[in-house]
Amino acid sequence: FFREIAVEHNNLGKAVYSRVARICKNDMGGSQRVLEKHWTSFLKARLNCSVPGDSFFYFDVLQSITDIIQINGIPTVVGVFTTQLNSIPGSAVCAFSMDDIEKVFRGRFKEQKTPDSVWTAVPEDKVPKPRPGCCAKHGLAEAYKTSIDFPDETLAFIKSHPKSHPLMDSAVPPIADEPWFTKTRI
Repeated sequence: FFREIAVEHNNLGKAVYSRVARICKNDMGGSQRVLEKHWTSFLKARLNCSVPGDSFFYFDVLQSITDIIQINGIPTVVGVFTTQLNSIPGSAVCAFSMDDIEKVFRGRFKEQKTPDSVWTAVPEDKVPKPRPGCCAKHGLAEAYKTSIDFPDETLAFIKSHPKSHPLMDSAVPPIADEPWFTKTRI
């Protein structure tokens, strides 16, 4: 879990977004041809801690997050978020289920086709197999001993997104689609 300047927001000025990322423990980087000594499985997604309504009010800046805890038998993380520095001061507590996080990582990727274009979802038929972000010797990449063995097409997809390190199109929603607690103008 981390926060960074949002690459997908760069046309509108600088904004900080909170993220969750994952990487395979057995990621050895790409082949000598593509992505040598660079992660092949790193994926990241935005954490959406916001108050719903006609116009969402976002608490984008992660301050702290728990380890995975069980809430009603559901593996969950709970975080404290604040607003952007140039916004109304406020903070919120949001919880995210690990199932929702995993669902976002199985979803569509986001890309920017040109430096001036908006970010859009990558069509599924443009995503190579095995799917970028998968782990060698597991699931869809079970046939590959290590990430070094991945096809050039999979590695090239990852390499074509160097700024975003494959960013997922959907954000992770908070449990119940809203913060557990908010406080503004503090």
